[in-house]
Amino acid sequence: MDGIVLWLLGGVSRLRGEPADPGTELAVSAAGPASSMGLALVFFALSRLAGGTGLAAAALGWLGWINGGLAAFNLIPAFPLDGGRVLRSVVWHRRGDKGAATSFAARLGQVFGYGFIGVGVVGALATTAGLSGVWLALIGWFLVSASAHEARSSARGDELAGLRVADAMDPDPVTVPAWATLDRVWDECVWKRRLAVFPIVVAGGAFVGVASAARARAVPPERWATVTAGAIMVPAGRCVTAGPDEELAAVARRLSSAPDGLAVVLWSGRVIGTVTDLDVERAVHAARLRRAPTVAV
Repeated sequence: MDGIVLWLLGGVSRLRGEPADPGTELAVSAAGPASSMGLALVFFALSRLAGGTGLAAAALGWLGWINGGLAAFNLIPAFPLDGGRVLRSVVWHRRGDKGAATSFAARLGQVFGYGFIGVGVVGALATTAGLSGVWLALIGWFLVSASAHEARSSARGDELAGLRVADAMDPDPVTVPAWATLDRVWDECVWKRRLAVFPIVVAGGAFVGVASAARARAVPPERWATVTAGAIMVPAGRCVTAGPDEELAAVARRLSSAPDGLAVVLWSGRVIGTVTDLDVERAVHAARLRRAPTVAV
């Protein structure tokens, strides 16, 4: 795991890749709900030790119920919630087919999602639970979209199994010096070479960020002669980078969070390639062709 992205409805894990076997997925998926349930039990115990009444006991008890409710919700067998991933690991173990297990878990996740949306809409129309109904419908929408996205990502990860970043990257990317002014960048990169996004480097070739035509357009044209590419770039620390020998499937998953949809391939801090969604799709197509059975004529 690279981390967790927090947003309105909770958090989404950023995973480097798919689990290698059902047992690993079961252990990883069960860890979150188990931690929440463990916290719930600790808070309930502390609430009792605090006397069971009073402000401190009430706060501890409230934290216990919140963590217990979170554990119960995440155990709903709706992919990609932890409960859905637990379900996928069980089906994967029994059938021995990860793709079929993913499809089953994703379909069930969408069933739960549409069910939440339906109940939420009914609740929103009721006079007694309007806001709660809207919230439940939003959670249902999240489940529907997330389960479909995870199913596609899992399928693409299986197709990319065994491929490295070097197999898909553009090995001859155009880099732009950080000191180059936007008028020159527009003429040389955007207009002449039809580039939409490009890595930014400093003297010596060290990678420092990513800029794009869209970011240049946000600057008034009369300032292009004085504003540099380095001034509009996304710093390297916020960009998606990879090594040429990394698994392509893992980098493909991180592309969704890449500024301007570009992953930069580095070797000793220097840019040696770039990867976009289009490059990944080409690699998927090539992998399909290689796996296709040959027909004798």
